[in-house]
Amino acid sequence: MANYVPSGKVGPVGIGVTLGLGLVAGVVAAALFHLVGRFFYLVLLFPILWGLGIGMAVAMGVRIGKCRNSVVGIAAGLVAAVASFGVFQVLENRHVKSTFDEYLAKEVKVNVKDSAVAAQFDKAYDEYLLREHGGTGFMAQLSVRAGMGMNISRRGRSGKDGKPMITGAGMYVYWFVELAIIAGMCGLLSLGATRSAFCEKCEEWYESKELAGIVSGRTEQVRQAIVSKDYGRLPTLIVRTNPGGALSVEKCPKCSAAPVVVKIESITTDDKGKESRSTDFEEMISAAAATAMESALTTPSAPGPAAT
Repeated sequence: MANYVPSGKVGPVGIGVTLGLGLVAGVVAAALFHLVGRFFYLVLLFPILWGLGIGMAVAMGVRIGKCRNSVVGIAAGLVAAVASFGVFQVLENRHVKSTFDEYLAKEVKVNVKDSAVAAQFDKAYDEYLLREHGGTGFMAQLSVRAGMGMNISRRGRSGKDGKPMITGAGMYVYWFVELAIIAGMCGLLSLGATRSAFCEKCEEWYESKELAGIVSGRTEQVRQAIVSKDYGRLPTLIVRTNPGGALSVEKCPKCSAAPVVVKIESITTDDKGKESRSTDFEEMISAAAATAMESALTTPSAPGPAAT
């Protein structure tokens, strides 16, 4: 018995698909959260959702591109996360600039959509950036927003609700935390996808199948039976209703010769009836051992202990 170890293989197509889907999802997420942020912004929750969205796209790219290389998967996730956050900041900078233009247009009573007026406003804004922030590029525009600050509350963030709670260097720290959350979620999901079991011979991802429920409190006995290959004990340890655990396998959908991943999970249910699972045991066994185990599960035996 052994743990599954990814081969680390990936081709140019796999790299392209993994990174491509991540970047597309990153741009979409940046635009979405920028637009939603005009109305409300849920601190910490939005970055988590943001990272989940991009991470799921990268994980999809991993599966489509058959990427088994963890470094490539994580790198694609991190690049997509950073690119997405960068696009978001650019959109936020542009929003501040458009607000500046609209305010100035009302003050001098001109049409901001006029190309000549827009050019003058651009020049005036650049002069302001150069004078106050030492440049006219991305970082100078970011500095403007850092100076404006952010009012963080349970309702979201807004500088209109009162005195900003975070300004200056604090804003850069906050942005770094947001980026870390997004990148962390992307990296974890990407890593998980690349480490999924894969049949190198058939070039197919394994498929999961739950074999049986386990009597509450008997997951360790099931583990011992599998490790010792005493599969005849298994029928007395499984149950159809109210299981306290689950026995499942992951195997190649095309061939019957590839090793099989065996997983034992504990099942708990809270007061609201919500089920949660935790993995107690996960190992690879030979195809022959897996066949013997599944055959034993279908063999009639004396009734096992009742589930509690």
